[in-house]
Amino acid sequence: MNSSPSKLNRRQFIRKTAKGLTLTALLAGLPKGWAGTVYASDAPESPALNFGMIALTDCSPIVIAHEKGLFKKYGIESTVTKGPTGRPSGTV
Repeated sequence: MNSSPSKLNRRQFIRKTAKGLTLTALLAGLPKGWAGTVYASDAPESPALNFGMIALTDCSPIVIAHEKGLFKKYGIESTVTKGPTGRPSGTV
């Protein structure tokens, strides 16, 4: 019989134990019901946006998206405000 303890070399041992330890460390701080579930919402983070801009051609994608209703399609209430300084009127 062979009396050697294991045929694993140091690199193989580290690879095998690192996988299990990494997963255990990642899931250790979570409550039991949270492991493997996702609680992210598909809703926009901010449902109302006010775009304050100077009327130049580089702002046209935002204006076209607003006019075609692309923001509404994804649940965002958008307002486009044209100002001489690029800030929405009424702000400092």
